[in-house]
Amino acid sequence: MGPVAKAPFLILLSLSALALIGAKLESVDTDVSAECAFKLAALDAPAPDVLFLGASRSGRAVDPRYMMDRIEAHSGQSVSIELLALTNTTSPFMPQLQLLLKRYLEQRGAPEHVVLELVYQFDPDKQRASDLPIITDRLFKFASFMELVEIRSGVILNAHQTVLPRTFEAEYRSLPSLALQKIETSIFAALRWPARQFLNEDRCEGEEMYRHGNQEFLYNTVHDDLTFEDSPALQRLRANWSKEASGFLPLAPSRPFRHFETDRIEKIISMLEDAGSSVTLMIMPSLGDTELTQVEVDEIATVFPGYPLIHPYNLFESEVGAEFANSFSDTHHMTPYAGLIYSRYLIDELLGFDF
Repeated sequence: MGPVAKAPFLILLSLSALALIGAKLESVDTDVSAECAFKLAALDAPAPDVLFLGASRSGRAVDPRYMMDRIEAHSGQSVSIELLALTNTTSPFMPQLQLLLKRYLEQRGAPEHVVLELVYQFDPDKQRASDLPIITDRLFKFASFMELVEIRSGVILNAHQTVLPRTFEAEYRSLPSLALQKIETSIFAALRWPARQFLNEDRCEGEEMYRHGNQEFLYNTVHDDLTFEDSPALQRLRANWSKEASGFLPLAPSRPFRHFETDRIEKIISMLEDAGSSVTLMIMPSLGDTELTQVEVDEIATVFPGYPLIHPYNLFESEVGAEFANSFSDTHHMTPYAGLIYSRYLIDELLGFDF
């Protein structure tokens, strides 16, 4: 076989080698919060007593270090608490959280107790993208091909009014297209790795890993300096946010437009229980929120039977009083000071430390 005849074989061999190397390096660019969250999940450390698991709404409102310090200062007890909050910058979110949890359980074992945020898409304009594409760029970076297949298997898509089955949509992606994109991503990762090493682009070391990985704005904050903020400019912003929140979709986990998210939450709960963790469900407060009606509570209990539910609207509102409207930095995310109040509430409500 001459050199020319060997060329296609050598090119294929080189690309295959690059794909295998790149799959291990995970050096494709992605948002820093995802990189740090996956690094947190793979730490060489045992699982904590309590793990909060969710999206950026948890990340902005739960301060595990504050909670641990407060518990130890007031009771002398040592309780390990961690937060793993993956930002919902790319939809669908739940398959990404599913892979992140898989990594966590494989690398660090099962926490004794997990508080799982019920992450649903409330914005009607974004709801359409809450289930497709199932496999996002984050998953192509961090998941093996077999994990991609596993995540997509048995998928239950949301029920929309369409003529053809939703699996005919382009974003559903066939298995061959998933394989090709995984290979392409892995080859690019191998080619990108030298540049990342030269530029020292590891943004997930030390405190940066915790801050970016959890989107946690409360770490290393001087708590005594925090307070509610208000101004005419903020009042105008909050009026706009309240107007936006008034058009949000209900939680309604049993409704047809919630099939995908509810199914993925059930899969995550099964993963945790199979690993040995007990699970509590948590609904984060939002601007313009109201207390759940008994009908809504009953619906959640029917869809997720037997799990304790934290929905702290009334208690949180009574805690912050007239400052409830000043507790949010947008429609969903709490301010740092409101997050401290919420973290203190969680100590009392979840862990039974009444102080």
